[in-house]
Amino acid sequence: MRIDIKIEGLDADDELASLADWLEGDPAVSAGVRVERRMGAGGEEDLGLGTLELLQLIIENGFDLGDLLLGYGAWRLARRSRATVVFRRGDREIQLTDIDPDDIDRVIAGLEEGEEGEAEA
Repeated sequence: MRIDIKIEGLDADDELASLADWLEGDPAVSAGVRVERRMGAGGEEDLGLGTLELLQLIIENGFDLGDLLLGYGAWRLARRSRATVVFRRGDREIQLTDIDPDDIDRVIAGLEEGEEGEAEA
């Protein structure tokens, strides 16, 4: 399954880079989730290098999705970020501005919805 993560708000690219580093450094997450950083077009201040636009995650199974969201929750608590984090799978999108156990269940249910019998790209 492929999930995109985008962060909206002040310093979104720095926050996204921090989240990517955190997820890649978490052994429980990195064992079953491949994190790919996608760059956007660079502005003048970027000297043509571009900015981090989103994370594209390839997830092996539902257990790995749970590990991903636990890793996200740990990052959110450690970082105390106020940014809005958007999880997207296909046309389903879930926005989080905080973290609590109900959020994890809501994201898992929302992203796995309709998965059975669905062809994966």
